[in-house]
Amino acid sequence: MQSKTILIVDDVDVNLDILENLLNQYNIIKANNGSKALKIAKEENIHLIILDIMMPSMDGYEVCKKLKQDKKTKNIPVLFITASTEEKTLKMAYEVGGVDYITKPFNTTELLARVSTQLDLVDKTYNLQNLISKQLEEIRNKDALLIEQSKKAEMGQMIATITHQLKQPLNVVSALMSSALIDDMLGKNVDIDRIGLKVQDEITFMSETIDMYRTFFSTNQEKRYTSLSKVVDDTLYIMTGNIIDVTFIKEYQENLEMIKVYKNELIQCVMNIIKNAQDNQNEKKISKKIIKISTYKDGDYQVITIHDNGGGIPSNIKDKIFNNYFTTKSEDNGTGIGLYLVKQIIEEKHNGQVYVENQELEYNSDRYMGAKFFIKLREDNE
Repeated sequence: MQSKTILIVDDVDVNLDILENLLNQYNIIKANNGSKALKIAKEENIHLIILDIMMPSMDGYEVCKKLKQDKKTKNIPVLFITASTEEKTLKMAYEVGGVDYITKPFNTTELLARVSTQLDLVDKTYNLQNLISKQLEEIRNKDALLIEQSKKAEMGQMIATITHQLKQPLNVVSALMSSALIDDMLGKNVDIDRIGLKVQDEITFMSETIDMYRTFFSTNQEKRYTSLSKVVDDTLYIMTGNIIDVTFIKEYQENLEMIKVYKNELIQCVMNIIKNAQDNQNEKKISKKIIKISTYKDGDYQVITIHDNGGGIPSNIKDKIFNNYFTTKSEDNGTGIGLYLVKQIIEEKHNGQVYVENQELEYNSDRYMGAKFFIKLREDNE
């Protein structure tokens, strides 16, 4: 296996020499200030940065912030060096993007274990990204999954979501195992039963996540009975990781009957509308983003409404938004077929109705103007 390259940053030459000697199994590059470290990180293939916090001119916190702001260096894990064990010091290290820390004076066993753990995570992340890329390529090669242009446009976001959801439990499992390894090396008791149960929980979560996406991408779709609340919950689950800055309000009418629908296509409709609402909120730089989703019965129809606080849709385009290829977004950000596809799925495949109105949204005694989309499905939509 090719040796990993570690960048060590410390203003004290003795510390640089000690670390270089302890980590002699790796390729070591040294820097004695933050500016040099940033330059090296951009130019070299660095797998891990060991960064001192207390340095003149530019401290480790500032160096880490700059690393995380640069596309070329933002994914390099940063392991902080500190002589402090104060909570505020360690909290700041994590807040600026550090993945772990090493305390001075260096404990050789602990140092090697923490470095090995982070480099192992680098390999796992790289392998996961390759796996996702290969799976994405396989999906793209299946014509049945790429019939609708809207699905193509959403695929990248979907894969990013899958990566996000699987990366978290993978990190938890890796952290548990590395913690157990370090404790064992230091002669501490290791609670194998507790660790085993936690690992099993994370594996179960990953398995359920994979099953969810496998079902979503399935081409063997037919109308099946489900509840509209289940459709909404599954949509939000799929979009996890892309909706972290939005306050969602869910209001479900109790005891709604099951309804026969093309569930995955209905999920795609709800997802399209939520994504449009988010894009509008982001474009208008709305700091407190709110989306309220309701389900209820209205005569012979069951209804999903999606109501945002994005200011509403201008009257001069309100009647055009469901037209094919109509979009207010740039060419890179929208194809103009998302809401058109929603209309086709709801009206032609479900014999339903879809429309939008500008209405006030009330939340915590505050009132906002926004767009409210209505998806109305007949209970007998055959």
